Amino acid sequence: MLLCERKKNLLTFITSHNKVFGAIKNYLSPKEFTDPVYKVVAEMVFAAYESGKEVEPASIVAQFNTIDEQNQIANIFNNNMPVEHSGQFEKMIKENIQIIKRHYIEQLSREISDPVRLQDMIEMKRQLDNINISLDA
Repeated sequence: MLLCERKKNLLTFITSHNKVFGAIKNYLSPKEFTDPVYKVVAEMVFAAYESGKEVEPASIVAQFNTIDEQNQIANIFNNNMPVEHSGQFEKMIKENIQIIKRHYIEQLSREISDPVRLQDMIEMKRQLDNINISLDA
């Protein structure tokens, strides 16, 4: 599955299931959505949840100027992803987070020359296996 699909799917999960944001907020931040459009959407969605507001799809879509971008964003909110049970859903969320973070870490490590920061990137990559998503909380 393409990286953009993973980002779209994760944003869909966050916006369509109230418990998902609480489960992922300690593992992922908007800056890790490296695609500019998805990053802006993630910033808006995270800000809404953090301030206790509802995510308003129409206002988010309206922030974008081109029809292509608006369609791309609308697809996040209209992306119907059937999930058979919570274990499967939690696994899908975890895998999407791991792929998005891995890509972000790899991109960042190509831009960094400081050995200490590179070591931090290696540790971040190692911690990807320790992500634990539970929607029961």
